[in-house]
Amino acid sequence: MHKTSLSPGVFSLITASVPRTPAADDGAPSISDILTQDYCLNWPILSEYFKDVVAERKDYSAGARKCGALAAKVYHQVSQVEPSRLQDVLEQNLSWTPAPKTLSECIGLLGTDNPLRIHISLLIASAVLERALGDVYLTVSKAAQCPSLLRDLLATEELEMTFGPTAMYLLRCLIGPPSGLNLRNVLWHGFAAHHEVCLSPAGGGLQSGEATHQPGERAGERSGDPQAIHQLSTGGTHGESV
Repeated sequence: MHKTSLSPGVFSLITASVPRTPAADDGAPSISDILTQDYCLNWPILSEYFKDVVAERKDYSAGARKCGALAAKVYHQVSQVEPSRLQDVLEQNLSWTPAPKTLSECIGLLGTDNPLRIHISLLIASAVLERALGDVYLTVSKAAQCPSLLRDLLATEELEMTFGPTAMYLLRCLIGPPSGLNLRNVLWHGFAAHHEVCLSPAGGGLQSGEATHQPGERAGERSGDPQAIHQLSTGGTHGESV
């Protein structure tokens, strides 16, 4: 019998709901539709894919399973790209964050044989992403400080207004409240062994940090320029801790 430090519900959601390889009949869009030519997520397509679960803000179990099917296809595709090429492109796409090179290095680490590559990549990437989202929140809201908890930050109207409901729903499924995959906390507190979280949600989760909307646009309306988010975030108060 497999011994784990994960609760039965979390174990089932993370291991059973996340496929190790992509499946043709999983209901997710084809990989040619999921990613753009510069390896960004195609948010109009994903808005349609997630539309039946986006309205659910408390129970993310169905959305987490959709994330798993999506992430398996994303990771399968990007793992076939030359690592240096992928890192260069992603570094440009992630220029709106405070550490784009660090995030691209996290992608590179996933391609190594380090047994802790998933844990290290997700923990570093989630920290950078939290800071980046906090900067955007401070800029848009003009507030004095960010919500102290990541799950509360991900639930703010300001971020949903900026990135769109689908993008924020996807992030909440991956690293938000305990009702979703909650990958950051599961790994940060050491509940998951290195073999209990597969590569596909890690690769897919890192892809979700890419900004593909203009500030104020809703997901599904049209694709935007990541540089617009960069301009918005760099106009914020970077001295605040998030």
